[in-house]
Amino acid sequence: MKQARPGLMEVILLFIAMTTLLTAGCGGGGGGAAATPSGTASIHITDAPDLNYDHVWITVTEAWFHKLDTDDLTDAGWIKFPLSTPRTIDLVALTAGQTQEVWSGLQLPAGEYGQIRVFLAPTEGPARASLPSGVTFNNEVDYTDSTGAHKVPLRIPSPGQGIKVLPETPIIVAGGDLKLALDFNVGEDVVQIFRQGRMSSAQNLAAVPTRAKEFILKARLRYFDMNSAGAITGTLVPPATAFGNSSSAFRNISGAFNNMSSSFRTAFQNYTGKNFTIKAEQVNTVTSLRQSRRATSIDSSGRFTLYPLPVFGTATTATYDLVIRGRNVETIIINGVKVHKGSSPQQATAVSSRPIRLTTGTEFPADVKVKPAGAAVTFYQTLPTDPVPYEIRFRHIDPFSTSGSFSAPMELSSGPLHVGAFANGGPITFNPVTPNEGLGGFRAIATAELFNASQPVAVSSLTPLIDFGTLAISHRPRPEPSAARSRSRMRGLTRESCSLPTAAPLWTPWI
Repeated sequence: MKQARPGLMEVILLFIAMTTLLTAGCGGGGGGAAATPSGTASIHITDAPDLNYDHVWITVTEAWFHKLDTDDLTDAGWIKFPLSTPRTIDLVALTAGQTQEVWSGLQLPAGEYGQIRVFLAPTEGPARASLPSGVTFNNEVDYTDSTGAHKVPLRIPSPGQGIKVLPETPIIVAGGDLKLALDFNVGEDVVQIFRQGRMSSAQNLAAVPTRAKEFILKARLRYFDMNSAGAITGTLVPPATAFGNSSSAFRNISGAFNNMSSSFRTAFQNYTGKNFTIKAEQVNTVTSLRQSRRATSIDSSGRFTLYPLPVFGTATTATYDLVIRGRNVETIIINGVKVHKGSSPQQATAVSSRPIRLTTGTEFPADVKVKPAGAAVTFYQTLPTDPVPYEIRFRHIDPFSTSGSFSAPMELSSGPLHVGAFANGGPITFNPVTPNEGLGGFRAIATAELFNASQPVAVSSLTPLIDFGTLAISHRPRPEPSAARSRSRMRGLTRESCSLPTAAPLWTPWI
């Protein structure tokens, strides 16, 4: 027995030494009860606005963080940051790379975070003193059409569950100031619905009962690290034929450019096709498709700013292709635009030393039939010199449509693509190119959460109605947490606190 006691003591001392080393390796302090290492985070809201709306108001109430991709809001480990006063934000005002800070000085324990949830107030909940003057609902869409100005509810599916944000790479908190930007996309994720049934393009909105037209927010929030982002700027100008009202396509503008200088203002003041979209795209090697990273529109001077654009890992630059499209104009593609990490909208990459001139075009309406009700459809075109298709248009179906169709047909360009290469900020030469799908041709793919994507279907003015049928339910199992993360549920200690930033893996498709 006298020989056993020293052995036992040695084991105890060895265990204490190993525990101390492990704690130090994970960023723990020295002796005594050291404070948990933490960092400071701020959360900004940004948007890719659509000029079809005067205002899109959302009322934000809380943000939650979790280290795991968990769907259960009752799980332990949620870190919650409720706002003392809810914030009502106009997403349409966040154009030209603008962001609005909603949370600041958030103290987060060091580690990797796999999820954020943003909570909005119920649309028709109690009236809040924080609502701006003239705003009726906590979440609201204001728009103007031929019948006048309208204020209608913006419905939030399952507001009690919040809007889930899954970062493409874990959010790493390791001291310092982390600036997060959460990107809404009004142009694509505010879905128009008709409570009294679907309205065809030939019907007059004035004949639809009051408040029949409403909107649903099907937000696919994405996260950007503003400390590791870049920016792109450029300017669009009307087609040459638009000057002097020589082109009928530009005789009915609704005032989207009413602050332009004289020649631009004259060309655009009666143009019906005011909604232009500029997308920054990269190749998604998981789907073998190009995918929009960030989208924006133009301001009253025709200028656009794409910000924030992620630059991942240790890279100092990233390369994007731009897709520029609009109503009654032909689509433009600019290849190989380089952005620099850490650049702001004021230090952005200028896509061209000259304004980019649009070309008057024609279009045709297309519609779909697809189930389930949560489906969306993306339209692609492919260059003869590049096998990876470009994302041209995206739209959710009307979830209340019995046939699984859009709330109104989608207009697709009938003309060629105008393709040019980035020339380090110099003037770009564009050439008309017929896509592989044919002049005015597209391939369409339907997607839905928990369902397999459809096969590509050809679309053209000769086949404008696409019947996808019902998508097949995905039988792929949900990825299980790693062993280390599973253990963290019991121990409260995760390997994330020992992790260092790494280069970004391929991102998960969100279309």
